[in-house]
Amino acid sequence: MTLRELVALAYGNLAMAHYAVTHGDKQYSKTAYMIRAKLTRGLRYGSMAMGSVLADEKLKFHNGAQCSYCGCTEQIVLDHLIPGAAGGRDTGDNLLPACKRCNSSKGSKDFLRWYQARGEFPPLMVLRRYLKVLVITAETAGVMDYPVDSDGVREVPFAIEAIPVTCFPLPDLLRL
Repeated sequence: MTLRELVALAYGNLAMAHYAVTHGDKQYSKTAYMIRAKLTRGLRYGSMAMGSVLADEKLKFHNGAQCSYCGCTEQIVLDHLIPGAAGGRDTGDNLLPACKRCNSSKGSKDFLRWYQARGEFPPLMVLRRYLKVLVITAETAGVMDYPVDSDGVREVPFAIEAIPVTCFPLPDLLRL
């Protein structure tokens, strides 16, 4: 499987989950599955693209000073989604508001590995940002069509093996 195929599967499932959560569904509906299928296929074959990072930036602005990980509104700082120690950049697409507690707990860990260690599924909007930053980084490195276990893909600073592809919980167990 290539990195492009993996990201298409993950982003398709993410879109399905996002639709279900925003519609208050307890189960995934036929419409949610159709969204997943169409987006996964479109991303895989290049007829569709992920939404822009600008939409995420607007959401950050709209939500105000609240932790992207837990929703807390106290002691907000900026956190690197991809830690600087792992090659994460000091750019808006890689910075998220986080409370000091989450920022300290996450430290220099990968976002997905940190959530796995906590036994939690990550917030959908942060996962969406993670996948978008991954695509930007992988396209810049020219490795989107490499096999996920190739040396080129292993060099990008992301926990590729931790990307949720088929293990999305039911919508009422998720949060944006």
